[in-house]
Amino acid sequence: MWSACSVTCEKGSMSRSRTCSNPTPLHNGANCDKFGANNEEEACDAGIMCPSVSIRS
Repeated sequence: MWSACSVTCEKGSMSRSRTCSNPTPLHNGANCDKFGANNEEEACDAGIMCPSVSIRS
């Protein structure tokens, strides 16, 4: 399952990870590596612009 987006506005990232522990590989079975990365990261977009910060002098 993907994590929540790392930001509440504009663009950020989300991640997910998996393990081969349920069930564990038996009889010299293959581990998860042959099925792709155990950790993945992907870009996400919160869908709203962040408010701009104005500095008053």
